[in-house]
Amino acid sequence: LHGPQVQGFINLLPNSLAVIGGLPPEELYQMIKESGIGESLPILAMMSPNQLQYSFDLEWWQRDRFVPECALEWLELLDKCENSSILGWLQGEDFDQKVVLFQSLIKVYKDDEMTNSYEGVEGMPHLTIDGVYDIYFKTEEHGAPKRLLTLLRSADPTLYTSILEAVIWYPVTQTIEKAYRWRLIRTAERGIPDFE
Repeated sequence: LHGPQVQGFINLLPNSLAVIGGLPPEELYQMIKESGIGESLPILAMMSPNQLQYSFDLEWWQRDRFVPECALEWLELLDKCENSSILGWLQGEDFDQKVVLFQSLIKVYKDDEMTNSYEGVEGMPHLTIDGVYDIYFKTEEHGAPKRLLTLLRSADPTLYTSILEAVIWYPVTQTIEKAYRWRLIRTAERGIPDFE
């Protein structure tokens, strides 16, 4: 079976979650690519954090460049899935990749002596969850990142604070380079050579 046929078959199974969990991330990724990511929401909803990470490693980077538009597209689709593993992915390893993701989507300020400049945020959609951090969204489509941040604040306040502090303080270029090196390590373990 291929693509949509596999998905249809899996969706009929009473133990579909266990079946998805047992599939290699490469097979899931190919199934999603064959069927189309928009048609694969039931599969996305059942993917584990490690399976999501594999897809993110292939989809969010073009050569050595992080592509925020692709990341946002995946976040929006996962936002439509009930009980997706995106929170588990956020709580997993590779902190730098999470920082790169959010640095590409938001600006963060807080009202203290060092971070209260609030420059260049005029007209940007705004969110404050805890009264400490002011989050400004760089994209017009910001519903999925907003809900993800709200979920993270509710489920893991310490990680939420760590990510927002990192968005403020981590140097963008160095953080991207570090995240890219970790991405190369993960993809090399799966037998995927870097573009050079």
